Amino acid sequence: GETHSPTKPPTITNDGDLRLVGPYELGDTTYEGLVEVYYNGEWGTVCDDVYGSDNIIATGQVMCRQLGYGSYTYWTDSSSTRTGQIWLDDLACSGSESRIDECGHNGWGSHNCGHHEDIAIRCTDSLGPAPTSAPTLRPTN
Repeated sequence: GETHSPTKPPTITNDGDLRLVGPYELGDTTYEGLVEVYYNGEWGTVCDDVYGSDNIIATGQVMCRQLGYGSYTYWTDSSSTRTGQIWLDDLACSGSESRIDECGHNGWGSHNCGHHEDIAIRCTDSLGPAPTSAPTLRPTN
């Protein structure tokens, strides 16, 4: 019969899941790279058409949160040379979303972008979910 070495169960990939592919020219850390989003059985990229610096920050925060990393710190055009699908464009996030597919966008695969506009981001390392209220101070004795 077949022998199975113990492995972790396969990761189920769902539409809207993110991953970072890199390192990019941002440097070499686990927490940065070209942003890819999964949809309809295929990984594709995200275009940088986002309106205003506040929206860029909010979108970056949502991406880092969804990836399970800490705070968003940096965003750049990746100048990607990859081919394939560009899935998302004109993202409009408020910053409170838990997943990028909860943000407004043009529709899956609807874009006017080239891969030179693919987003790459940097997050801080894993800090768990960001606090939603003021931190609780331990009482001092």
